[in-house]
Amino acid sequence: MTSLAATRVIDTHSHYVPGEVVSDARRGAGVDGVTSVIKDGAEWLVHRQGFRYPVPTSFHDLEARLRFMDKEGTDQAVISISPTLYCYWIDAAEAIEFCTMANESMARSAADSGGRLVAAATLPMQDPEASVTELYRAVRELGMCAVEFAPSIEGRTLDDPALRPVLAAANELRIPVLMHSSPFEPRPENLREFYLNNLIGNPLATTAGAWVMVS
Repeated sequence: MTSLAATRVIDTHSHYVPGEVVSDARRGAGVDGVTSVIKDGAEWLVHRQGFRYPVPTSFHDLEARLRFMDKEGTDQAVISISPTLYCYWIDAAEAIEFCTMANESMARSAADSGGRLVAAATLPMQDPEASVTELYRAVRELGMCAVEFAPSIEGRTLDDPALRPVLAAANELRIPVLMHSSPFEPRPENLREFYLNNLIGNPLATTAGAWVMVS
């Protein structure tokens, strides 16, 4: 029987914002128009769609993240891009460039963490062929251990024939798929209040996405 003292705490849901995104946002040149503002002494990222959220230093600075993990008693974490930065809705060439940078940033943090971080790749899913290429690079060259994407891609469900090569590549690489809903996916108006978009909308979208993959 495993003792409590031997138990390792692993966080598999630990979002990451590349430091490059924050730097670009601060100078008004963030991907997809993302900007940075200070509110009540904290830094927030603001998207052109109106979505905004605080971005503590632990989201993008390795040493701050490790200190936060120590404080929370977390031994290891799987970092993945914040779903607000999927960028499926922007020009494919720009998305490819962004994912290349983001994956290199996450892989670098993982490599420099002393084994405490491992990283999941993000892909330009509006371009399935480019996504396959980037996934092979992320795993085989950058050492990433998983892939994260949304349960639907700009209205296309994951059983869309165009997306199957991406799933086939993940299967060939024998890596886990982390499915996480995007806050920019269309949702019923009555889910906008009381945080229901997150509490109900996200699990519902993810459940539908998982069902599509196994049905």
